This record gives sequence, C-alpha cells and structure tokens, in this order.
Amino acid sequence: MFSLVSALRGSGSATYEEPPYHYSGCPGFHDVRPGKVAKATKKIWNDGAVCGKEIMVMCIDGREGDVSPCNHLNAYVRVKIGGYCDKCKGVLVLTEEAFASIATTDVRAVEIAYAQ
Repeated sequence: MFSLVSALRGSGSATYEEPPYHYSGCPGFHDVRPGKVAKATKKIWNDGAVCGKEIMVMCIDGREGDVSPCNHLNAYVRVKIGGYCDKCKGVLVLTEEAFASIATTDVRAVEIAYAQ
C-alpha cells in the first residue's frame, strides 16, 4: 500500500462502458475483448503518450449518501490504456470488468487516484 500512495500521479473520476468495446487513438487497440483496458481522457492523454501504458487505478470515493460504491477500502485494478475518449469527462473510461474490480456498477462514476 505504501508504494501505491507514494507513487500517485493524480486523482479525478472514472466511469465505465459496456461491451462491445471500440478503441481508437492507440495502435493495436481497435476492437478488444473485455478486460483490464481503459480509455484516457484529455486530462492525461498527452498526445497519445499514455497509449499502452499500464495505470493503477484505486477507488477512493464517490459516495451517494452514507454508502461508498468502492468494493472495499483501497480497492484497485491495473489497466492498460488502449484508446482516447475526447468527449468524456473525468480521467478514465474503464471496461465494465475493470470498473467492477474496484466499485459497484450500480453507480456510473467514482472518484479515483491513479499512478503510472
């Protein structure tokens, strides 16, 4: 846990999309199977420099009332950046599978911390 906290690059929100997944912007990621893949938003895109990079994503909040949507304290998942979403808000758009690793899919977005 200490190494994750000391390596954090930023925070923001993450959402998810349901299959079928279509990726553009990163070579080699067009139509991918469900898994631990994500789309970057303009907040971290950096002209495609994040393509193929592995990002650790940790659910830190997103409360609706007294109940946290995070699966448990410090729930995290590793995802590979496979595309770009220019109209998306937040930091990342995860696959449903990746999102479900850190939070309930009953909510559409959670607050995250991320590290490269």
